[in-house]
Amino acid sequence: MWIVPACQYPFRLVLFLFLAIVCQNLMCQTTTDPVEDDDFGDFTFDEDPMMATGPIDPAFQPNASVPTPSLLSPAVIGGNPVKPHKYPFMVGLQMREGNYHFCGDSLITPMHVLTAAHCVVHEENYRKLSSPANLIHVGVGMHNRLPNSRNHYFDVKRILVHHKYRGQSNGFLYDIALLTLGTSVRRRPSLKAGIIRLPAGPANDPPPQTAVRGIGWGLTKNITKNNPESDTPLLLMGADFRVLTNRDCTRRALGSPIAASQICIDSSNRAVCSGDSGGPLFRQLPSGQYELVGLASYIMGQCQQRESANVFTRVSHYKQWIRTALAADSRQG
Repeated sequence: MWIVPACQYPFRLVLFLFLAIVCQNLMCQTTTDPVEDDDFGDFTFDEDPMMATGPIDPAFQPNASVPTPSLLSPAVIGGNPVKPHKYPFMVGLQMREGNYHFCGDSLITPMHVLTAAHCVVHEENYRKLSSPANLIHVGVGMHNRLPNSRNHYFDVKRILVHHKYRGQSNGFLYDIALLTLGTSVRRRPSLKAGIIRLPAGPANDPPPQTAVRGIGWGLTKNITKNNPESDTPLLLMGADFRVLTNRDCTRRALGSPIAASQICIDSSNRAVCSGDSGGPLFRQLPSGQYELVGLASYIMGQCQQRESANVFTRVSHYKQWIRTALAADSRQG
């Protein structure tokens, strides 16, 4: 059984954590000091007019069925293109050179995005960030991941990674990171960016068999040595999934334990894949607002594989850490 992060580069068959960001200049900082989960600091979550809201989607209703994957428009894997700008909280992490996309992110405040730690941490030294910040940027308000305007791109000012993250050696627990933008997205209203609501807490998480949705610019076919780069779509794609019990997910992982801080989806028919790492798994609330459920963390074997699963960081489990990280960031200015 192969266990690989969802941003695995398609031509490699060994595990590695794809790209990382180092903050070694004035434009980008990070911390290796412990940020304790129970140190709430002074950050509070107020209702924000930028909170993304949409018409009630029948796919999110309790008794909705997950549709059969389209054979004409494969996406994520087994999904479809989404309506342009329907999910304004979705952003992409890219290399500046060539605008090469490698991870997904979710906008949670006008200045902050949430992603997976393995998107930004060195694969061998988990206390090190390994790519200069001036080589990456965050794309906001995109449907096509190669937009015509540079106005979509934002610098990364600061990165905070969960201090307990240790990659595969610790089962990809604590796979979460907070990125601070150099400029608030409010300053570019033409992008029509929105933020996604954070979950209330673990008690309110979607139960097993609940419909959730994943979106991203990741590969649309399983990883193979011959898989061409053309399988990475230009347009934002999405697919609907059902939540698995952690017990079922552990069974599919051949006994590798799935923690309470992780959440799984059935990847038998559709899946996340390379390029989807850090991207959102979410649901729609009765109010029409979208709520962040998970961050794409790793896959078991192939991205899409019968009786297998994709594993996500369960965001509700880290609500306290997020709140602390935001408070710490606000104190740094």
